[in-house]
Formats: sequence, C-alpha cells, structure tokens
Amino acid sequence: MKCIYRFTAMTARQRKVSALIASESLDYAYYAIRQMGFSQPTAHLDVVETVKEAFGAKIDARELARFYATLGERLANGGELLAQLEDASDYLLDGRLKSAVAIFAAGIEEGRPPGAAMRAAGFEARDAMVVGARAQAAQLPQALLDLGQEVEDRHELALQMRSVFRGVKITLGLMYAFIPVEIGFVAPSMTRLFSASLGLGQRMPAYARAFCGFAAWCNAHALLSLAGYVALPLGLMALARRPFLRELVTRIKPVQRLTETLEHASLWATYGVMYAAGIAPEDIFRTLAPTVRREATQIALLRAAKATSAGTDLASAVAHAGFSTRVVANFRSATRSGELAKGLQQFTRHLKSDAKLMTARLQQNANLVSLALTTGLVFVMFMLTYYPSVATMLHSL
Repeated sequence: MKCIYRFTAMTARQRKVSALIASESLDYAYYAIRQMGFSQPTAHLDVVETVKEAFGAKIDARELARFYATLGERLANGGELLAQLEDASDYLLDGRLKSAVAIFAAGIEEGRPPGAAMRAAGFEARDAMVVGARAQAAQLPQALLDLGQEVEDRHELALQMRSVFRGVKITLGLMYAFIPVEIGFVAPSMTRLFSASLGLGQRMPAYARAFCGFAAWCNAHALLSLAGYVALPLGLMALARRPFLRELVTRIKPVQRLTETLEHASLWATYGVMYAAGIAPEDIFRTLAPTVRREATQIALLRAAKATSAGTDLASAVAHAGFSTRVVANFRSATRSGELAKGLQQFTRHLKSDAKLMTARLQQNANLVSLALTTGLVFVMFMLTYYPSVATMLHSL
C-alpha cells in the first residue's frame, strides 16, 4: 500500500510549492519529487491522508468539475494559465486537488505542455489527453469547460447509483448504533432487575439469558469488545469492496441493468469529449478500458481498440466488439450523422433519462427492504426488552 507524504520544495524559478505525493516509502517519495523537477524537498508522512488513501479517497468530483469550469472561463476571458493555476488555491477546498493543481502549476512554470503537466500532477489520463490534444489546437478553454461538464455528469451518475440503497444504509447504521445501547444498558438493567431483585433470572426465556450472558462478557472485557465493535464496520466495508460481492450484487437483474446503463452513459459521454479533442479512437478505447468496472465492457473496449488499430472503420469495430445492440445502433447512428461527438451526447442524454427511471424503481424496492429492516429492529428490541419482562413476570404468577 502506498503512503501519502506531504512535501515542500522549490521550483526551477525558486517558487515554494507545498503538495502531497503517494509513494511506497520516504526515499521513493524524495526520488519522485526530484523527478518532477523540484529541488530542496522536505517531506513527512501525512497520517490522516494515508488513512484516507487506505479507504479509497480520491479528489472530490464536484470540486474537480468546479475547478475545470472556473479555469476554462477565466482562460476564455483572457487569463494566463499559470496565473490562474496559482490563484486556484483561493477557491479550492479539497486538499488533494490543491496539491495536484500546485504540481500542475509547477510543470507549466517549467515549460511543460499542459497535458504533460497534468499527467505528472496526477490528474486522470483521459483528462490530461483531452487537455493536451486541444491545447495544441488552441482550444484549451473550451476543453476545460467540456471536461468540467463531463466530470459533473459523471458525478451525478455515480450519486444516482449510491442513492438507491441510502435508506438501507441509514437503517443499518441505526442498528449498528443500537448495539452498545443493548449491551451496555439494556442487558445489564434486565440482569439486575430479574436476577438480583426478583430472583427470576432462571425463568427468563433461554435466548434472553444467553443475550444477557453475552452482554455481561462484553462489559467485563470492554477493550476487546470495543475493538470488535470498531472492527465490524471496517470488515464489512472491506468485504463490500471485494470483487466477488460486487459481481454477486450486479447479477440481480434490475441492478445489472442500472449499472450497465450508468456505466455506458459515463463511458460514451467521455468518449465524445475525447473524440472532439481529436484523440485517435484506438487511444480513446485503450485509455477508457481500465476506467470501467464491468469486465464485459472492458473486454469490448479492448477489442474495439485492437480492431481500429488494424484499420477497421470505427462503426464496424464497435459493432463487432461485443457491445449491446443498443450501443451499436446508437453509435452507428452518431457516425452516420457526421458529428459523432454530438450524436454520442444525445445518446448519453437518453441513457441518463433511462437511468433516472431505473433508479426510481430500485429506490422503491430498496425502501421496502429498509422498512423490513426497521420492522426487524423494532421486533428485536421488543424481544430483548419488553417481552422477557412480561413473559417472566407472567410465568412467576
């Protein structure tokens, strides 16, 4: 796992830069910093950012979209690139993005092309390729504006997917928060009431006695119990990131259709932006292949890249790559229109509309699951608190 180091260094023009860098060790970090063209570096481990990195932290998408759009607008109004990059720290809040922009600015200061400077700063390869290609054609402001819109759309699509199970997550969070209440307060209170005061502990339901015994053990081993309590969500989060579990969930037909629609909406919107920048189709396919989650889509992109590299026309390459019938039909339609980028924009708008409908349907089902979990939580509370009390008292009469 890579750690995150915070460093300060001097640019070629003796301007001080402070940024973050991911590296396997401090020595490698110093080497990478010098490779970027910086001098006099000092670096130290950033524990907070390293922990965030372990949990998959990335640059905030909304902040990135805002940065691209703002930079594009200022350049379109006659601003100078380096000056605008240096001013970006005034309106950026995301630490990782601030760091990337600082390295980006240092690269521009040293005379690197915008695309190469972005790639060295850690921006996504597809973004750097779009900027690099359109900067050569003196279209940098429009390239940044297009990227800002594309990143914003990509973020909105991701939010749609996350919103499907939001209610379920909230319910599970409440259930998790209720665990220490049951173990630390409810169970000891029951034990004191029945065992000490009334002497009826042995007449409690067997499951209630077992639960009180487990709670007593947890309270007697507080540190061990606390470690287990903290480890529980961490373990579940690690499990949720496992490919086999994601694959299992996506095999559910409604989820499969939604994930496929969202993925292709993002994929072809990005393809249109890169194609409009004049990037070779085979390079676009290869660049986008590692960014998709579904293996079938990744294989199709690589097949299309191989076919276009061999001289196959674009429409035929997509048709025989293994994409769905709908993708092939819309791609051919966009190709025949003579304006592929605009045709793909229209296609992605249709996909986004479909995704909203699918998300609404899935949310209805997820809300039913959330209701079932809430009902189950109430039932468990009843069985662990009120029912043992009533049952034991009635049994003692």
